[in-house]
Amino acid sequence: MTRDVDLLEALDARHAVHVNMTITTADPVLARRIEQNAPDPRARFRAVERLVAAGIDTHVYCMPLMPGINDGSESLRPLLERAREAGASDVVASPLFLRSAARSRFLPWLEEEFPHLAGRYRRLFASRDYLRGSTKDVLMAPFRRLRLETGFPQPRPGRG
Repeated sequence: MTRDVDLLEALDARHAVHVNMTITTADPVLARRIEQNAPDPRARFRAVERLVAAGIDTHVYCMPLMPGINDGSESLRPLLERAREAGASDVVASPLFLRSAARSRFLPWLEEEFPHLAGRYRRLFASRDYLRGSTKDVLMAPFRRLRLETGFPQPRPGRG
């Protein structure tokens, strides 16, 4: 994204450009466990800062929220605080969903990386692809609370 900042600025002068940057955690060690080959979250936050400095409306997507992995306040608070410091105008989250193809890869990975959570996930996703109802509400509650506590969404002057 940052190598195209000049292009994004030019587009933003004629159209309202908006960039969404996925950052699942601010913890580089946890990030490496979750996405082995993905950019470090510190690099992603630097990209948010650069985009915001160029006047590009930038949101952070904390997706997916995974029960017992990155859904707790101890993981979410640093992410939201860092997103605010970087100038993101909003932070959005969504729970993990596991369709059959993803489930067949995710559950063995989970057994290896977080074996203590494997049974919980097998129960949560035994008969459904998406978390629903009170299960989803409980998972999202810390994020929703911290989102407000950290001042999101942030106002963007000059934007409708």
